[in-house]
Amino acid sequence: MPMSASTTIETSTDTQVILTGEAQTGKGGFCYEFFDGDSFDGSNIPARWITKVIYGTDNSWSTRAPQQLMSYEKRFRWVDIVAEADSDVTLTVEWMSGSSSDEAVGRGSASKSIEPLGLQLITADGNGIQTAAESNITIPFDSVQRIINMEGSNGDFIQDVGCRIRISDDAQNGSWSLEGMTLGFQVLPGATRRLQ
Repeated sequence: MPMSASTTIETSTDTQVILTGEAQTGKGGFCYEFFDGDSFDGSNIPARWITKVIYGTDNSWSTRAPQQLMSYEKRFRWVDIVAEADSDVTLTVEWMSGSSSDEAVGRGSASKSIEPLGLQLITADGNGIQTAAESNITIPFDSVQRIINMEGSNGDFIQDVGCRIRISDDAQNGSWSLEGMTLGFQVLPGATRRLQ
């Protein structure tokens, strides 16, 4: 269900409430109050995170600050994401050209599963620490890293001055957070300026 806007309300006597407005005008001017869970009006809430245009920088300079590469043509090769999830979640990572709109079809995509990692506490000699009931003591969640090759369905990489990344899931089974991202690219020789 698309939402057009949202706001939070909090008072000194009650917990915080999130109100969201229905984006589909044919449905009427509904306003939904979010209590808990992952749905409104029986529909899952799709989670989506999208970048603005990423142009990249050249950090190879030793005598001056990193140089912006906005005007250079690049070949975007991979994206490395670090994420955390509270249950098994499958993320869809899409990549688009720099001039693409938010709703554009990706030039390529990949689905990656993020499973929460619980790490058991151990002693200095490597033995696991357990409770009195003999259950393991674990740290609940740890970050997971996934490297995604940005090769399109036709075998080509995006060649453009910029790139956009969209990460989403269908909100079926848990929450996730993106903690970091690195984008690998190659500046193309000879393609130094663009005219638009």
